[in-house]
Amino acid sequence: MQIIERQSIFLFNLITYKIKLDKKRFPDFIQHINRNIGALGVELTDRIIFRFDDHGDEADYELFMPVDKVLQSRKEYGFEPVLKLLQAITVRHEGNFLDLKKTEQRLIEHINKKNYTIISEPYYSVVRLDPENYSSDSIIDIYIGVKYNSNSTTLMQ
Repeated sequence: MQIIERQSIFLFNLITYKIKLDKKRFPDFIQHINRNIGALGVELTDRIIFRFDDHGDEADYELFMPVDKVLQSRKEYGFEPVLKLLQAITVRHEGNFLDLKKTEQRLIEHINKKNYTIISEPYYSVVRLDPENYSSDSIIDIYIGVKYNSNSTTLMQ
């Protein structure tokens, strides 16, 4: 497991969407977005980012989808001009999507061992999430904003 420090995410023109789903259905939902985002007259410009609150078999997800145009928020979705996560620590999760929290816990243990202060919740970047193989072939990058031993700042949204 390779942990990389001082990483950043800069994303612009983000459609935001909140949904509660069974965790096993989330890969299908991501595939649905990838196949149908064009119906809004836009294209994805980068990876989908998400965060979630775990409730056992279900989770409350918030998705950030960078697109090629500025949109107005609607009742179905929101729009944010920018998402910046600065000075984050990241690790790549490879394997079962449902084991994502185990990899996140190892990252948190690393952060605690280094005496860094966590200042953001985890953000997850979808590299690969195939609904047919999510139990063995998922790749998700996990980012957590931290305050290092200096006075650097990390999260701005």
